[in-house]
Amino acid sequence: MGDSAIEVLVVEDNPTDARLLEVMLTRLTAQGFRWRRVDRLSDALTLLSQRHYDVVLLDLALPDSYGLDTIRRVRSTAADVPIVVLTGLDDESTGLASLREGAQDYLLKDELRPNLLSRALRYAIERQQILDDLCQTSEALQRQESFLRAIVDANPNFIFVKDEHGRFVLVNEAIATFYNTTPASMLGKTEADINPNFKQAEQFQREEQTILETLQEKYIAQEPRRSSNGEVRWFQTIKKPLLLPNSSERHLLGVVTDITERQRAESLLWQQAEREQLLSQVTHQIRRSLDLGQILQTTVQTVRQVLGVDRTAIYRYVELEADGVGPKTAAQLIHSTQDCAPRQPHLRARRTQPSPMTELLAIDPNEGDDTAVWNAAFKKSACFDRLLHLEPQEVWGIDDLTVDAYFDESDRQAALQLGVLALLSTPILHGEAIPKTPLSMDASLAGVMVDRRPGEHHQWGFLVISQHDRPHQWQPWEREFLQQLSGQLAIAIQQAELYRRLEMANRKLERLATLDGLTGISNRRSFDEALAREWQRATRQQSSLAILVGDIDSFKTYNDRYGHLAGDDCLRQVARAIAQTAKRSSDLAFRYGGEEFAVILPETHLDGAMIVASSILESIRELQIPHAYSPVSPIVTISLGAASIIPRANTDPSSLVAAADLALFEAKTRGRNRACSATGTTFA
Repeated sequence: MGDSAIEVLVVEDNPTDARLLEVMLTRLTAQGFRWRRVDRLSDALTLLSQRHYDVVLLDLALPDSYGLDTIRRVRSTAADVPIVVLTGLDDESTGLASLREGAQDYLLKDELRPNLLSRALRYAIERQQILDDLCQTSEALQRQESFLRAIVDANPNFIFVKDEHGRFVLVNEAIATFYNTTPASMLGKTEADINPNFKQAEQFQREEQTILETLQEKYIAQEPRRSSNGEVRWFQTIKKPLLLPNSSERHLLGVVTDITERQRAESLLWQQAEREQLLSQVTHQIRRSLDLGQILQTTVQTVRQVLGVDRTAIYRYVELEADGVGPKTAAQLIHSTQDCAPRQPHLRARRTQPSPMTELLAIDPNEGDDTAVWNAAFKKSACFDRLLHLEPQEVWGIDDLTVDAYFDESDRQAALQLGVLALLSTPILHGEAIPKTPLSMDASLAGVMVDRRPGEHHQWGFLVISQHDRPHQWQPWEREFLQQLSGQLAIAIQQAELYRRLEMANRKLERLATLDGLTGISNRRSFDEALAREWQRATRQQSSLAILVGDIDSFKTYNDRYGHLAGDDCLRQVARAIAQTAKRSSDLAFRYGGEEFAVILPETHLDGAMIVASSILESIRELQIPHAYSPVSPIVTISLGAASIIPRANTDPSSLVAAADLALFEAKTRGRNRACSATGTTFA
């Protein structure tokens, strides 16, 4: 109780008894008691409502209250304050009744002693504390039980406990609902009383008896149960022995999980995984090549094998030239369908434009079929007429052409002669509107687009599969597979087309990289590569190799006086004259620098190089390009240096270039408009 004083409220109106109590309590002050006395119950109730007292010493015979009702009134005001009742020697029965009414103790007035009073007051406080603790514990247990019950009932799994005789002692709402009953009505019953499957109930009983005998839990991966309405669902069950504390009685705990939907979902997931794997394999096959023809042929063969159909074909739309005659690209088989009038009224309103031209690019038919004959007949059919007007992302199919209301009798007969009983088709788009993106799709290609010109078809073409020997009910996964495959095929087609364009661009770039943009002849980079190549060849063959280097005389003055546009035109004319003079196919002309040029002459000695140099001098003079400000001549001229060598293993091409440069310097020193050789020979 700690070190604080014990507050005692004395309710006693008898003066003699009051004085006796005051004397005793005064003696108990040293033991930690403080007290206050009132002689009316109303005063006591007022004090109890205003402050806390640790214990009430209560006489039952008061001016304003009498008997056990006095205790009740105190309890109604301060329910948690312990009460010690004062009673007479011959009124012990009243004391016992007081205990039943809520008092913690009673004292006989004639037997009061200080120690007895102290002990009674302290014990009363302790008893009240114990009682309060018990009440709190009981309330906590009740709350916990309600909480656990709510959890058990909220659990969607079946939860139950059975005794040794197989009777339910606890069930939750889930299992009661499954059997169309209530938890309370199941208590005390056995499995056989509620399970309509008596054989299963007997099996459960034997199974559970074994668990209780061996104290070994059991796991059942899946088992069926039939509900009260006859529905059979699949469950996963765990049953284990349950030993209650301080009891030798054994119980059985069961937790049953409904796995019906999970099984269905897993089955769908397995099917989806298999289809995605299949699509991935097909996609891998068609992506292995960048050749369009191989891609399309691989597709039709793989699709036919995977879906087990009789025929697979891919058609492409062909755009006409501006004059309306002839397709832009060569086709294996081209058939115009512009004369195929729509046969159904509901289609006629849609077809305001003529049917587009198509070409068959790939087909995988039955063995022995005449593809050309079949294709020609198929393109005249109403089936094909419908395929030409597929909407983007549409998957159109016929399960049984013999009963399909889309066609009239003549259409059906024509299709039956072709052997077509079931058909499924979807468009192949240009790639900017792929319908779905499966896991196998390369995301880096999904956004690739092909530029479309006005009037170009939105669809690239279409993929069609057909069944000939029997009708076929196309499943949703087959439709989705075909649609996804068309998206992958569109990307593969674009990839092949982009690769083709890339190859063309690379070849063009390669040519541009080796040509001088102004003059159109080879550039300095090409000169270095060609010289190294010819040097190696001459070294192997031990043949002579000659070069000419030269530049236009006073070209800076020409540019300053006539302007850069005239200078560019002058460079082009000079380059053309030099290239035309190097007549042999092995002779190569280059723009070496700004106004500098070079010529490589394989298998040419120095005298032969000088002959070519002389011809170049004359060709440029014949151009008669005015150069009024030249100190050399009134027309544009050039100075040339020639050198020739038979390469040795310990030499390199730079030595030949250096010799030609020295000869060029010699030509300029001697007055320009001439050619000099490395040995001193000069042509003017």
